[in-house]
Amino acid sequence: MEVVLKSGRRKAQVMEDARLIGQASYIYEMGCGLVVDGEESLLMDPELQPQDGRTTHQLIEEAGAAQLLLDTYAGRLEHHSPWHVNRDISHLMRGLVDPTEADRLLADQGHGNLRLVDNGVISPKPSLAHLEGPAHVYHLIPRGCSKADAVARHMQARGFRPEEVIAVGDSREDLGVADVVGRFFLVANGVERDPEIRASIAGRVNVEVTEGRNGEGFYEAVVRSLAEGR
Repeated sequence: MEVVLKSGRRKAQVMEDARLIGQASYIYEMGCGLVVDGEESLLMDPELQPQDGRTTHQLIEEAGAAQLLLDTYAGRLEHHSPWHVNRDISHLMRGLVDPTEADRLLADQGHGNLRLVDNGVISPKPSLAHLEGPAHVYHLIPRGCSKADAVARHMQARGFRPEEVIAVGDSREDLGVADVVGRFFLVANGVERDPEIRASIAGRVNVEVTEGRNGEGFYEAVVRSLAEGR
């Protein structure tokens, strides 16, 4: 049985966690990067692949896309400090905006090869206390990248069928993985922090909400899957 970590965190962080649990595959920076048995794949289009000594993060910054969002949503969107530094691919932000609206803005301003991804609710931040709702963390990433696509590519590399795979997550971006696996567990804290996520569950017969939060929810998902023999 293989456990594959999928995260918005940087490669170095996810790699170390994978090493600690003795696993050779992991997904980092919102599915932009996939490592299988030490072999790394960057899953974005060629135009945003690292080039001329510049990272994907630098290419996005030079294009002005990140600053466009920060300027347009001033007071509603800011860098997710201090975790926004030393990144190779995504630009990390926090606040409260409509990602669909942000994507339209990006497309209208010539950045249609990028998208803003909602990776869930975070703890309150004093700088965003004026917002009408809880702050979310967002990643500005190449449009073709997603956690779901990275999971599907790992499954393809291993020859896994959807019914052989479960996934666990707590955000809207995690929920997209339900489209490629047999069974998806949304841990309780994801619903508690973002009640509107329930609307995204409607019609997804393979999605279940755990009773446990965080790690307890993960444990519940594994035990239930094994006990029910599915």
